[in-house]
Amino acid sequence: MEKARIPYKTSRDYSWLKQLLDEGNEIVCFSLESKECALAKKQTFCEGQNFDYNFGCFHIFDHDLEEATFEQLCELYDVEFIEPDK
Repeated sequence: MEKARIPYKTSRDYSWLKQLLDEGNEIVCFSLESKECALAKKQTFCEGQNFDYNFGCFHIFDHDLEEATFEQLCELYDVEFIEPDK
């Protein structure tokens, strides 16, 4: 089975993605694992739970970052993001 093609330049540079989110940017991300698209952002509190990053279709909670790195979690969810203009 062939992977779907996305007509944008995407990246899997998760260190850069984390930097962009930490700077307050909202970034369009694709979770190829769940086949969903969302606007990712850094967020600290929602619905009574603390978390660091909101990907819409999934969240990275502060306790998740005690078990794995941001980069490892992005790999787990097979995340790609649209590269912003530099």
